[in-house]
Amino acid sequence: MNMMTRVGDFESVFAKARKQARQSGRPVLAVLAFPWSGADPMALYQRLETMGGDCLYWETREPELVLLGIGRALECVPDADSGLAGLQRRWRRLNDEAVIEGTSGARAIGGLRFDQAADRHWPWRRFPDACLTVPRLLLECTARESRLICHKLVRQDDDPVVEGHRYRRDIETLLLGERAALSSPPAPTLIREQGIGARQWQAKAETLIAAIRAGRMNKVVLARHLHQTYSERLSAATVLRRLRDTDSHSHLFAVRHGGLCFLGATPERLVSVNDGRVETHALAGTVRRGSDPEADQRLGEQLLASAKDRHEHEWVVQAIRDALRPLLDELRVSPEPVLHRLPVMQHLSTRIEGRVAAGAGVLELVEAMQPTPAVAGYPKHEALACIRVHEGFDRGWYAGPLGWIDGAGNGDFVVALRSALISGRECHLFAGCGLVADSVPEQEYGETSLKLSCMQRALAGDGREG
Repeated sequence: MNMMTRVGDFESVFAKARKQARQSGRPVLAVLAFPWSGADPMALYQRLETMGGDCLYWETREPELVLLGIGRALECVPDADSGLAGLQRRWRRLNDEAVIEGTSGARAIGGLRFDQAADRHWPWRRFPDACLTVPRLLLECTARESRLICHKLVRQDDDPVVEGHRYRRDIETLLLGERAALSSPPAPTLIREQGIGARQWQAKAETLIAAIRAGRMNKVVLARHLHQTYSERLSAATVLRRLRDTDSHSHLFAVRHGGLCFLGATPERLVSVNDGRVETHALAGTVRRGSDPEADQRLGEQLLASAKDRHEHEWVVQAIRDALRPLLDELRVSPEPVLHRLPVMQHLSTRIEGRVAAGAGVLELVEAMQPTPAVAGYPKHEALACIRVHEGFDRGWYAGPLGWIDGAGNGDFVVALRSALISGRECHLFAGCGLVADSVPEQEYGETSLKLSCMQRALAGDGREG
């Protein structure tokens, strides 16, 4: 890449945006995108972490896409009265007025709390309720190509020459600087763990199961929270790399706010939109993996034949179908679930597809779907009321939607499961399971332990697949 030429490109697009900002009387988003070769986003993320950089990470397997966001050009938060639908309208307006040059338009990464109505408590006080971040620099890598997308919110008094040189300096420092070989830090030692005990959690589960049997609801998801302290500062990049190396099927994410990093490897996609085509899946019903292929096959067949798990799964399918139907012109649901296998567990999964209706966007789909019965329960409002009373901690962004959106109406959001919140030597882990009428508290507690083990191994440096 000829950096001197690109500085001229920066000045040109910033000058056009400044002219438009002066005409309209409000800031204008400038976007410049161009091909970028030789990128290793994970290595760059690790390097930026050692520099104290403010960065975001996103990686999906199907389709193969990696996003590395550096810095913040702007942040968009929803109004209290308009929610995500209002944020979708603001995002469209921002892009309609944007000055764009190069191979791509704008892209933002963000998410929101699991329960917008619940009060925010420790350790989530420094995380916003909801936020879309437009990075200053965004490295986008697919199986075919890589490119760098530069965003700048240009104001009436900005100097295009000065701003162009600032972007050149950032690119040279952050992306083209000395790339010394980075090694993983030594595995930290767990020195303290706090969390609700097995008996106390199982007693809560028994109370909720009794409420289900009494007809108050069909299902509720009860989660656990562990607060761990380690001997050394935890590296988000190292944890992400371990998660990627041990689970080739999950989607990776890492988002920073207020010195905290929320990261994970989730198996569950909430919804994606690509050129109007909508894809999602219902994921509910869980069993562990077998110790050998024969045992694994037997456990999978038992899960497929389980009336309890099939009923629980069908509630999720029905809820997603009902949420999406008003927003889609077409809706297709696979007739039977299949097994979705992960390193330590396997789930029932049903594919759901459709075509988005004119005027609807991915954020409106997210708002309609979240939270699904897979992470809250069914019916939704009754389940959420029970979670607020009985769970005993703030889920924050755990089990909430997290993903990206572009200026063309495309987007991809996952459910932030198998996740942890990291700050220095402190770590908060989260995992839950669905309770129905015939649930057994001891077995459900074991399921949460199985789910927690994925992140615990990544934190401790144990890369073995379970």
